[in-house]
Amino acid sequence: LGSVALGSLILAIVKFIKWFLRYLAKQAQGTPGNRIMRCLIGCVMCLVQCFERCIEFLNKNAYIQVALTGKNFCISAMNAFRLIVTNVGRFSFLGIISGMLWFLGLVTIAGGTGVAGFYTTVAVYEGKVSAPWLIAVLMGLIGLMVGGVCMDVYRMAVDTTLQCFIADEELSGAGNSTHTPPALKGFLDKARFNNGKSGGG
Repeated sequence: LGSVALGSLILAIVKFIKWFLRYLAKQAQGTPGNRIMRCLIGCVMCLVQCFERCIEFLNKNAYIQVALTGKNFCISAMNAFRLIVTNVGRFSFLGIISGMLWFLGLVTIAGGTGVAGFYTTVAVYEGKVSAPWLIAVLMGLIGLMVGGVCMDVYRMAVDTTLQCFIADEELSGAGNSTHTPPALKGFLDKARFNNGKSGGG
């Protein structure tokens, strides 16, 4: 619980700084002839927002390390950062694949819920509902929210699987993952090979 609290505290501090800068930006907009200050605040806000994204990504991977190794948040964050730096190809490749599947799953869940809601409304309340498409849109939005939660769990599972594979590889020696299914090992080794080939070319 302490690791979760520490990670949340760091993220909360960064978010507080971001919203404070937004407040300063709104205050500066109301002051005439203050373009330099607005420009500076905008640049700092951009940097803070990038830093926030990095912290969110690192927090997620640090929590995975906490679950895998049982070490405290700071050590887990350092281990997660080292894993990301030394396996950039694997993380980026799986990030693209999981992002595409996340979007596809989200659209499928939302669209399927909306279509099912439309035809269910028409079948059950035939002639009683003047605009069944409104209900379909509402159900589609509910499906979008529920689908977002479900697909976020999927993305977390993908990242956790990758870190488990790397941990198995490090414990067993390079290229000798003893607990990894052959299909997954071949897929991730191919991702690393393609990344090294593109970097060398």
